[in-house]
Amino acid sequence: MKFKLNSKMITIVLTSILLTQIVISALFKHKKKLLLKNNKNKYSQIPLLPFLPNSNPLNPKEMMHFFATNAKNYAAFARLAYCRRPIIENFSCSFCNNFQRGNYNPFFIHSVIQNPNRVFQMLILYSDLRKEIVISFSGPSSEHGNFFTSIYLEGFIVIPEIGNLKVEKIYWDIYNLNFRNLLIQKIQKFLSFGRADYRFIFVGHSFGGSLATLASYDLVFNRIIPKNPSINSPQIFTYGQLRIGDNAYIRKLNTELKIVRILKKNDFIAQMPNCVFLNGGYKCFDTTQALINVMPQLRTYIDSCGNPKTFFAFLENKSKKLKNKKNHKNLKMKNLKENNNDPIVRGTTMIAGDLVPTHKPIFYSQPLGTELFYAKGFEKVENCGYVNGIPVCEKGIQLPKTFTPEVHRNYYNMNLELC
Repeated sequence: MKFKLNSKMITIVLTSILLTQIVISALFKHKKKLLLKNNKNKYSQIPLLPFLPNSNPLNPKEMMHFFATNAKNYAAFARLAYCRRPIIENFSCSFCNNFQRGNYNPFFIHSVIQNPNRVFQMLILYSDLRKEIVISFSGPSSEHGNFFTSIYLEGFIVIPEIGNLKVEKIYWDIYNLNFRNLLIQKIQKFLSFGRADYRFIFVGHSFGGSLATLASYDLVFNRIIPKNPSINSPQIFTYGQLRIGDNAYIRKLNTELKIVRILKKNDFIAQMPNCVFLNGGYKCFDTTQALINVMPQLRTYIDSCGNPKTFFAFLENKSKKLKNKKNHKNLKMKNLKENNNDPIVRGTTMIAGDLVPTHKPIFYSQPLGTELFYAKGFEKVENCGYVNGIPVCEKGIQLPKTFTPEVHRNYYNMNLELC
């Protein structure tokens, strides 16, 4: 039996199909709006970095909470830099829902492999929703202790591209030969799309944290990106960052950039080269001489990095501002009174109101930016102040003879090196 459609039936069928398509399209648009709304609501729980007006400044406790909250949120970006390209492009990692909720998009990914296990990577992501661009760096994992130690064995070089500041040669070689030109090109391209008012965030863990400070200063110094205090741009967050640069480098970055440096109490890799990788394991030394006895190649670096005339930069800069000898004497007496109960700082001795170096003071992390010093389990945090260029939170820590790299990987109770 043959079935024939007349014109009326055909009209009904076509009309039904058209109505179905309209309904489906409307439902899809409605769902998309709801999804976007939910994403905005969810991600709005993660605080942006608003302008902090001078008329209503935060007190120290509020400021610490402000920095700590944001640093924790941006740690995921530092972790993402350890992932492989397909995972980043598709946001298929276990923690990638944060990026999807913030409407982040990968803009550029570049990795360098020096050997099958030593990988350096740079990511550029952006979010039109948050009006933000994030540049994240990663370096070799913490098993590469020999490589970390070699950073300081090769010593400093002068970099004309950043105003003749000094950084360790390996940092500059990795950054300049592999990332610098690409980073500048991509950022210039990004800004040409009418996004000049976006906030720039630089992040990195370990070696990547050191690269983040170097790249951010490079782009600011050479006017590739604008400084915009009204939106706290650029802002840098580092986690377990390795030592980079001499004291002039630290002073300059503290003047030009807003850096929040996250450090964990038992992360001794951040105190290299006082702790080094030797004979297959990480080892620490209480005195410079003990270190030089087993690794004499470090003497040049230590003498350059630990010159007391430049190391105690914070105290000296403050002293230079004094108008007369009377004020200078008052400052000495104040320091003596403040340190009366604890006159000895590792690497220095209090003599007649002055801290006199007894050996080169490289036994702490650097006085770079705002240091948030966490307990081992991240249950407690201190905003670590600096006295004579030394982080106060670190001076009571006993260095272990040996330790494992596991402590260096775990920040905020997650392995930043594990994608």
